[in-house]
Amino acid sequence: MAPWKASALAVLLLALAVQPGSARQCSSPWSTELAVGEVLTVPGIPFPLTTIPIGICATRWDHDQNPSTPDRLVVGGSFASLGGTAIANLAVQNGAGGWTAVGGGRPFAVYAVEAGADGRLYAAGISTNFATFQSVPAISRFDGNQWQNFLAPPPYTVPTSFVATVDDFLVDADGTFIVAGNFTSIGGVNAQSIARWNGSNWTALGTGLTGGVRRIERLPNGQLLAAVAFPSGGAAGTSSFATWNGTTWTAAFVGASAQCFGVTDFEFSPSGQLVASGAFAYPSTQVVDQVARWTGQDWQPLGVGFNTEPEGNGVTGLVLLPDGDWVALGRFQLNGNSDVMRAARFNGTSWSVFDQGLAPDVPDELQTLDGAALPDGQLVAVGILSDEITSPTSISAAIVGLRQAGCPGAATLFGTSGAGVSGPLNLAVAEPAWIGGNFALTGSGFSNTSLAVSLIGFSPSTLPLAAVFAGADPSSLLSVDLTNALLAVAPITAGEVPLTINLPDLPSLVGLTLYTQLGEIALAPGIGVVAFATTNAAQVTIGAL
Repeated sequence: MAPWKASALAVLLLALAVQPGSARQCSSPWSTELAVGEVLTVPGIPFPLTTIPIGICATRWDHDQNPSTPDRLVVGGSFASLGGTAIANLAVQNGAGGWTAVGGGRPFAVYAVEAGADGRLYAAGISTNFATFQSVPAISRFDGNQWQNFLAPPPYTVPTSFVATVDDFLVDADGTFIVAGNFTSIGGVNAQSIARWNGSNWTALGTGLTGGVRRIERLPNGQLLAAVAFPSGGAAGTSSFATWNGTTWTAAFVGASAQCFGVTDFEFSPSGQLVASGAFAYPSTQVVDQVARWTGQDWQPLGVGFNTEPEGNGVTGLVLLPDGDWVALGRFQLNGNSDVMRAARFNGTSWSVFDQGLAPDVPDELQTLDGAALPDGQLVAVGILSDEITSPTSISAAIVGLRQAGCPGAATLFGTSGAGVSGPLNLAVAEPAWIGGNFALTGSGFSNTSLAVSLIGFSPSTLPLAAVFAGADPSSLLSVDLTNALLAVAPITAGEVPLTINLPDLPSLVGLTLYTQLGEIALAPGIGVVAFATTNAAQVTIGAL
């Protein structure tokens, strides 16, 4: 849809928003569960121990590759049970409000978990023999039925004073993948902090990167972007970011005056802007752990910065919500507040505690490490509750916090699909509607030589299209009432019509219902309209996170 048309809808929504009525309150407290460590008998210690939850991580997984069913959240770490259910180290939502093991779980502590576009799930971590306190790495892939292992003993070399880890995956469309973390060799192949599985063996990416790699991502130009945890020279110099063009590493995102001294996480906004958490220094200020965005030439704080809580680790994770807000995870002080926060939210202007924070009543030892969000507004945040060896009377556990959307957005398809020039015209929901965000739908079955139109209104209709436009497809319905509706030309790309509408960040819009559908107008030179048909329609309710 053309930008001015989206703006026209925003103006109409603003007019509706100022009508009498009260805004709905959409806060949603976190629900938390414990992931409890495995009970161990360790030689030389006269009482049983529970393993310390480490490597706690989360991701979003399209577990069945079915666009009509929701994705699910996955959490990994070092635990023997989650929410009272016996689960070994890797759990997925079971669709009934609980958690279940992924393929029976994993026999190792999971440090990183990633979902491939083909529906397969990847997990990496460390398997420890507590009798000898020796550890070996492990990397596995789950295809929906069974696990395949890619890494077996002997272990890779551990850099001095560090524990070797795999901290992130990048899965390519062909099923090959890249792993990054803190290691100097993998599978017997020398590789500094980053390596690729090419389908049959491990290969290094040039000379690699020193300082450990925290996160990797594929850029639109095909290059690989890596975030360095502790820059210390090497191929990227002292830069916290480096790109790989297939041959060489090059330092990237080097500020003109501000400097990043280490990255804990990064994400790209919907507009493509890089946002990162870590240690940043600005002219005439001290180094602080906070969140910053790349302006194109320099690093700029995202709102008022964070201070590291004396015993905390600052901001360690970033999650982008479906409405465009950012969530920062970690253990930090926010905006000079002396309270310890574990979850904070940026609404485009300022940071605030996210619904009282994750588990506000637990001891200060809790620090959040990672999180993931679903399009329906569900958010999971995971963290370590204890970082000390347990005593005979205590447990070693992690916190898994789940937050539902405060006022859920919804989209329901209705009506019939008409017959277009190339076949049936179908409308599918891509994203729910959120204030401050957008709602997105996609039409399919369109002819690239036709003209597509979008219709958005505030009441439904069941009027046959042929009753309004003579000669229109007899199976098509006009499912949107034309009163106060907006009609606009929409682009067609490879037979599909993407429809995205930005919504104002107004609480008074919560609960408002819109109706939308797409139409195809076939044109012939010198003749005019030769055919007109419509898709099914969607009833969209605006929500808030």
